[in-house]
Parts: sequence; C-alpha cells; structure tokens
Amino acid sequence: MKTNKILLITTLLLTIPSISQAEDCHIASEKLNSNNIKLCNNKTVKIVATTSNNVMQHPMGMHDTLDFATKKINRTHENYIDFDGMQIVATSKETIKCSEKVEIEGTVDLVDLGGEAGKDSYKNVWIKTHQYNCID
Repeated sequence: MKTNKILLITTLLLTIPSISQAEDCHIASEKLNSNNIKLCNNKTVKIVATTSNNVMQHPMGMHDTLDFATKKINRTHENYIDFDGMQIVATSKETIKCSEKVEIEGTVDLVDLGGEAGKDSYKNVWIKTHQYNCID
C-alpha cells in the first residue's frame, strides 16, 4: 500500500504542467526527422505528419492533470500521428480530427518510463500540441 501512495504522489508531481513557455527548437522544421526530433526535448517544433491508422502500444494518461481545487482530473486527448517512420503521440485539449495530414506546433516531450539498467523500456517522443491545422 505504501508503494502505491508513493507512485501516485510521484505521478501527480510529474503531471503538473509547466508554467514557462518553451523556446523554439534550434533545428529548422524542414530538417526535423525521426532521428533528431529527440534533440528538441522541451522545445517548440512544427511538423507535418499523417494521422495514424495503426495505433502502436503506448502508456496512457501520462499528461492528465489533477485540479486540486475542484479535485477533478483534466483529461488530455492522445492523438496518434506518423512522422518520418515513427509514431508520435500528440496530446491536446480536444481530439485532432484530420483525415490525412496534419501540421502540429507544440512542445516535444520525451517520455521515458525508465526501468532497470540494461533493459529496454518505453522511451518515445510525445508532442504537447499548442495548435494544429488539417492538411486535406
């Protein structure tokens, strides 16, 4: 039971949104790819991607937050997009409903669940969407 309380507190602390505005990534949008987008962690990027038809497995609820005043959970929509051969989760306040391509501007969030040294663990790029436009 003690472990569950520590995990819950840690999860809540990790999901409190940052108040500061992210700075732009130093890599130009047209040069971003699946190899270098991780270098833009905590930076703002603009990418063009395709809405995904094949959803890979991802942890869910990573960016939900708790409003301490109302004691309600603010749910974040998780939208799956394909970018340069990799799948990215684009989180947003509303579902991104684009039929094919989407241009997303947001902050890169490299989600790393950690794990034992020497073992593979979930590590992937998520984007906290600031704005998006459907390109259909």
